[in-house]
Amino acid sequence: MEEFNFFLILIISVVFTVQIFGLKKQIKRLERLLSKKTTSLAQEIKASVDENTVVTDLDSRIQSNQEILSSETEEDEAIPKEPRFSLIEWLREDWMMKLGALLLLLGFAWLVTYAFMNNWIGPVGRIVLGIAGGLVVLIVGEIRSNKYLKQGSLLLALGAGIIMLAIYAARELYDFFTPASALLIMALVAVYIATAALRHKYQPLAVLGLILGIVAPLLTDSPRPDMIGLFSYLFVVSTGFLWLVRLTKWRLLTILSFLSVVFYGFGFLNVRGDEKFIMLIIISAFTLLFFLATLMAVIKDKRAGKEDLFVAGMSGMYYLMWINMLVPDEYKGLLSALAALVFVVGAFVVYQLTRLKDPVYLYSGIGVFLIGAATAFELEGAALTIAFTLEIFVLSVLTAVLSKNTDAGQKVSILMALPVVLSFESLNLYKWQKSIIHEDFFVIIIISAVFIFLGAFFYHFSRRNNEDSSKTNKFAASHFVIGSLYVLALIRFILEPITEDRDTAKTVSLVIYTLIGIFFYLKGKFNANKYFWLPGGLLLAYVGLRLLLIEVWQMDLVGRIITFFSVGILLIGSAFIKGKK
Repeated sequence: MEEFNFFLILIISVVFTVQIFGLKKQIKRLERLLSKKTTSLAQEIKASVDENTVVTDLDSRIQSNQEILSSETEEDEAIPKEPRFSLIEWLREDWMMKLGALLLLLGFAWLVTYAFMNNWIGPVGRIVLGIAGGLVVLIVGEIRSNKYLKQGSLLLALGAGIIMLAIYAARELYDFFTPASALLIMALVAVYIATAALRHKYQPLAVLGLILGIVAPLLTDSPRPDMIGLFSYLFVVSTGFLWLVRLTKWRLLTILSFLSVVFYGFGFLNVRGDEKFIMLIIISAFTLLFFLATLMAVIKDKRAGKEDLFVAGMSGMYYLMWINMLVPDEYKGLLSALAALVFVVGAFVVYQLTRLKDPVYLYSGIGVFLIGAATAFELEGAALTIAFTLEIFVLSVLTAVLSKNTDAGQKVSILMALPVVLSFESLNLYKWQKSIIHEDFFVIIIISAVFIFLGAFFYHFSRRNNEDSSKTNKFAASHFVIGSLYVLALIRFILEPITEDRDTAKTVSLVIYTLIGIFFYLKGKFNANKYFWLPGGLLLAYVGLRLLLIEVWQMDLVGRIITFFSVGILLIGSAFIKGKK
């Protein structure tokens, strides 16, 4: 059950995150439409006014606005844009040279293999020859880069590849280096490539340097990788390239660094004993590293790149996955709550320093996600359902109040789908046959109350803020309907132990449903409010269909007579109620 709750929370959080970014797109779309409407209106006014009196003033205003827009455009252009790396474009440029370099690298590998097989030179000579050949190509590439950067960078990549192959062959065939020394040499090659990328301001070289640094541990032919040594190396590599990102804004390196940690982490999923605690410390350190890196990037650049948001969000989920696997049950909730606190504090700091909404939404969303996980770790059953309901209720109201946006609060309330799913276990008629007051009773009462209150809150809050009422009315009505469905279910459930007879409980509940349906249907018709008459009509249709399709076969004869007479009289009697129409 705990695993089910964990993965259910994960799915809901992802949907919640998507909804948040969908809200941003809708806002931008509305801004574009408003801009078009304003431009069209200005043109109509200009065409209709007197040319000799108002046109001159209007032209001067338009010219002034154009100057302002021009100055803002110049300021935007002055801000350096983050370079984007395209693999397809990179492959298209000098493709013949790239193909030749690949063929040359393969040919060198086969030449070395052939020389080894025929024993042309000794083991030491073979290794020295490979490293020396790679160094020569690196030198040629460095010289070529001064005039032809793209061609020179390709030669730098070829030279680095030759050296890496030589070191790998030395370890694989002759055990010439220790794993540590081989890793050190390969790391130096990666550092050199990264330095060249920074010196020439060329992102593909930096990507190559990071890839070389990432794959280096796989080429050392270590019999059993040391967990502390491996992740210490990855921590140094990640820190170095995150520093390079701060200098160059090549945010692709942030994603690649994070994915490298995820990749190597898969090899230690089955740690046991004391290694669990060590692995938890390692994952905590990496999570904090990437969280702080993305946080500082957003604060310094005053913008939230998609790469930063992706790494921040995924690092929180990745950390929670390790908490679930490594931490004892009694401490999972506490550690998840502490992680949630870190993300919430990060959201507060970002908002105070930048006033950006995207990172605030994301960090807050991850914090909520971790709080939900902490709740799932500590509780189960009805208690978990009630806790989720109350947490989402408070979060929805706070989001609307703090953001002064009803739509934002409504987006958060979509998370109520989680307690609704969990409440299915409480909607079991067999649990209500002996008593009324039990944990399932409080589940249904609290969920119905929360839905009805949220509907009323969103309705009045949007009116107070003079927001678009049509969309809010639909959302509020849906909350009312869902809350009412829980109330109707509760009526049926509590009649079961009270009447101590199933047919009697059915008859009384259907009569009550009919009265409620008639009330809402007539009230909606009299006031021309579809949010009343439509639910009322649907409830009456449900009563009629249930009587004709189900109860006509299940009830005894006496029960059918009483039920059909009662409901029929009520429906006919509603025709004698006078209203405005």
